[in-house]
Amino acid sequence: MENEKKMIFRLLIWIFVWFVILGGCLALFVQWETGTLKATLNSLEGMVEASRASADEALIQYSQRFWQILGAGLLVTGLLLWVSLRAALKGLVNAAREKTVPSVKSTGPALENKERIEHENRRRDLHLVSLLQREGRLIDFLKEDLEQYDDVQIGAAVRSIQESCQKTLNRYVDPQSILDQAESEEVTVPEGFDPSVIKLTGNVSGNPPFKGTLQHRGWRAGRRNLPTLSGTVDPDVISPAEVEIP
Repeated sequence: MENEKKMIFRLLIWIFVWFVILGGCLALFVQWETGTLKATLNSLEGMVEASRASADEALIQYSQRFWQILGAGLLVTGLLLWVSLRAALKGLVNAAREKTVPSVKSTGPALENKERIEHENRRRDLHLVSLLQREGRLIDFLKEDLEQYDDVQIGAAVRSIQESCQKTLNRYVDPQSILDQAESEEVTVPEGFDPSVIKLTGNVSGNPPFKGTLQHRGWRAGRRNLPTLSGTVDPDVISPAEVEIP
């Protein structure tokens, strides 16, 4: 705002200066032409008919020179004023661009900070999955082809995986049931319930309260105590490959 005020003030000064110059030039021209006209009229004194014709001719020449010089003065002043206006407007445009367009120095850190946030968000999406893989080998189990194992082997593996994943969930998330009733029991859904917390299925009509059979108690996080994100370069890595060197 301060720069714009300075540029406008300079612009007004330039306009005033050019009009002063134009007025001074016109005043000098009129004074010079008036002196010339007086001298011409004085030299023609004592003549009767010839003096009148000469006087008329002198006035015509004076008028023509006046308008020629006036037109030239206005043209030159207009050009100079246009140059001044263009320079002043260019300065205003540059000042406005400096305010709206971020500099290279500010763009660099902002871009790095944006990339860091995107990296952390992608890591956070897989953070819990990484913990379940690290503590309970959950992904290994889910990706395993179970057709080659009998039920006894699968049961033993599931028990171990379930215990490890349960400990991990309880430690970092501590899931709590949304409704305390046992499944298959009759429950009442009160007025003003949150649809994102309680999902209604079946023949839903009318207004609450609703009575129905509990199909699933639902889960909510009792805590959010996940460990600090690892500084891995690739945010899509859930668990790194392990190679034992003999």
